[in-house]
Amino acid sequence: MIILKFDELKEILRSVFLVCELSKYTLDFIIGHGEILSLKIICYYRKSQKLMDSFLDAPRVIKTDENFGIVKVNFATLNKSNKIHFAKINSIEVVTGFMASTNNSQVNTLGCGGCDYIAAGFFAQIISIKYYMEKSF
Repeated sequence: MIILKFDELKEILRSVFLVCELSKYTLDFIIGHGEILSLKIICYYRKSQKLMDSFLDAPRVIKTDENFGIVKVNFATLNKSNKIHFAKINSIEVVTGFMASTNNSQVNTLGCGGCDYIAAGFFAQIISIKYYMEKSF
């Protein structure tokens, strides 16, 4: 998996070099690859140490508009998908930071402070799910 991501990144970087153009979409795509690769390496290491975490690719649950470089999060989708996702989780999750995707699954980034933004949003969802589950039983 990691080798394939490096190969994909190499192809994209070569394309950028050949056409001498770097769009906001392509920049988000490249930055996103770095984030995914970093977390995959961390997950593989933790598993080798018998620390069984799961990996969450944030773009699966965080959806935005298509204004690359200055995206806005779709909170209705975020709240719904997070509730579904986090209700099923019973392990520590390693999550990509500052990443999201459009409804068409095009990867984008949330810019400066995006990691804090995602962490706060996930934390709020987890707390509300835990509160709901404790009150339901």
